[in-house]
Amino acid sequence: MGRKTGNPSNNIIAFRINDEEMRHLQKKVTESGVNISSFMRSVLKQSFDCQIMHDEYLDH
Repeated sequence: MGRKTGNPSNNIIAFRINDEEMRHLQKKVTESGVNISSFMRSVLKQSFDCQIMHDEYLDH
């Protein structure tokens, strides 16, 4: 059984990437010192935050 957490990650997203994309991803993950899942969560959060800022800018 997995560890209990206050913020469970129950959803799985899978997609295919080519060898070059995987090399880039592995390089970034190694540089950042986190696993691929944590890295991708961080990238998604940054993307969402930028989109929110962009939308707020356009609303003014």
